[in-house]
Formats: sequence, C-alpha cells, structure tokens
Amino acid sequence: MFWIVWYKFVVEDPDVLKANVGWCVGLHILLHYLMLVNYFWMFCEGLHLHLVLVIKV
Repeated sequence: MFWIVWYKFVVEDPDVLKANVGWCVGLHILLHYLMLVNYFWMFCEGLHLHLVLVIKV
C-alpha cells in the first residue's frame, strides 16, 4: 500500500519531489525498509516451513 501511495503522489508529480526533498528521501528510505522487512519475513517463513518438513525431530 505504501508503494502505491509513493508512486501515486511523489513519482507522478516532480514538483512534489523538488519542493520536499528531505521528506521524499525519508519516505523513499521508509519504502525500501518496508519492502526489505516484507521479503525478510517471507524468507523466515519459508525457512521455518522448510525446516519443519525436512528435519523431523
């Protein structure tokens, strides 16, 4: 959802980027952080499921 908001309001309107450079950089960092956290969470879930299926304790 954050990705959609970023591209709708910031990327489509270059004037917003020029007027709010600091905020746009902060939002861009937050966007990439949230995407990284999402991928890491999927990795952890996949690793957990893999270990449950492969290692039978």
